[in-house]
Amino acid sequence: MKKEKIQFKVGDVINTEGHSNMIGKATIMRIEGYSLYFTDADGTKYHGITQSQVRVLIENDVWKLNY
Repeated sequence: MKKEKIQFKVGDVINTEGHSNMIGKATIMRIEGYSLYFTDADGTKYHGITQSQVRVLIENDVWKLNY
């Protein structure tokens, strides 16, 4: 049975569980092509994280989606 691919949307919240330099909740603010753009709880903006990288972190329970 094939596992369904995680689809991201603007407004999704990621809990990096301390496995990132992002503070607290990270929210997807923009999606362009395969790149995700986040803002963390302190308002710091992050960009250039590919959807595939984030998908791997979530599938391996390193990060949590929409917690």
